[in-house]
Amino acid sequence: MRAIQYTPDSGKEKEGYGFYRTGFESIPYNANITHAYTTLISSVIPLDGTLLIIGDNEVSNQWRMACNELSINVVVLDGNCTSADFQQALDVVFQNNKKISHVICSSDNSHIEVIGKLTRRNRKSLIVDDSAEIVNGSNIDSLCIDYLLRSSSDDDTMILARRSKLVQTEGNARFPQRDIYAMWQRGMYNRTSKMEPMAC
Repeated sequence: MRAIQYTPDSGKEKEGYGFYRTGFESIPYNANITHAYTTLISSVIPLDGTLLIIGDNEVSNQWRMACNELSINVVVLDGNCTSADFQQALDVVFQNNKKISHVICSSDNSHIEVIGKLTRRNRKSLIVDDSAEIVNGSNIDSLCIDYLLRSSSDDDTMILARRSKLVQTEGNARFPQRDIYAMWQRGMYNRTSKMEPMAC
């Protein structure tokens, strides 16, 4: 088994795992965004991890109910305040909840830039529901997004995931049929490039 790494001196691909430390992967999911979200959090959040939900509306309530069904601990921050107050509140939440591993918010959240920066600073992963279709290739990295969910017109969902985060999810899935890592690795077999999956 091998992965391929590009080396500037040779101009050729060599064995290595550089590929898995860079860029994003798109994973098509044949279900609505709520189902895709449930699959994602059941795959990426460690068994002893906690999800920080930012927002207090119908969508965030759906996120919370899904966590409850999966027995995932949650912390909720409504975020209905000024930017300065929100940043301070988010800092306090991170300080007081060391088991937070992931943060989720909507892309139309007015504090999304602060959320991304503080999430990365605290070495957490950021999940964004992009139902509003605000995020694009030019700002997904600057917003420090690690997982992006977006629905299509036929109610299918696309999950966009940072490769360096995906490789850390191996073995996290609570259900074999809802394993984002396995879906991604199976998809690697269908590619025409020389890149091979990390596991058979």
